[in-house]
Amino acid sequence: MAFDHFMTPPALLERVREFYDGTIDFDAASNAVAQQYVQARIFAVSADDDIISSEPQQGTAYTDALSLRWAYDNIWCNPPYSRDNIQAFTQKVIQDRGYYKQLLYLVNTASDTRWYHSCLHHADAMLLFRGRIKFWKIFDGKAHEKWEGEKSLREGRGKVGNQPRFLNTLFYFGTDPHRFAQHFGTLGKTLFL
Repeated sequence: MAFDHFMTPPALLERVREFYDGTIDFDAASNAVAQQYVQARIFAVSADDDIISSEPQQGTAYTDALSLRWAYDNIWCNPPYSRDNIQAFTQKVIQDRGYYKQLLYLVNTASDTRWYHSCLHHADAMLLFRGRIKFWKIFDGKAHEKWEGEKSLREGRGKVGNQPRFLNTLFYFGTDPHRFAQHFGTLGKTLFL
């Protein structure tokens, strides 16, 4: 499965680490560049992911998160949003529910899909973000806050537009949904499921 070359903004990743008392044990959908910001102990990348980083990375990398058992305490997952990928990751989140302690699952708000309704049925809480998340683009071994591809290269800017198309939801699977709501509540509306 090809991973989309976008990354969760560092400010949100910092908030995730704070929620997990400083330690993300497993990042299920990552790459070497994103790990400079996520800093998970263990992370998984797609076998065909060609993203490399000139910076040293921490953590242990595995390929194919979907074939691993997700038996970790604190899991972070911002899966690739293509239909086949997000369906497969959602199925894995639900299938391995008894093996992990808590999991934060950042997805697009596609409330008309079966996978989204599976999350609604199995998660313990959710956050509907106020506004859209501006994901960072990964290009040429680096993360860029704003990017317009070839236009950025030609003009030597590297940082230009970032117009997200979708709203996002953060699902919480775990035993402390009230702590989740308290920690993330300032970012939007939290709901208990």
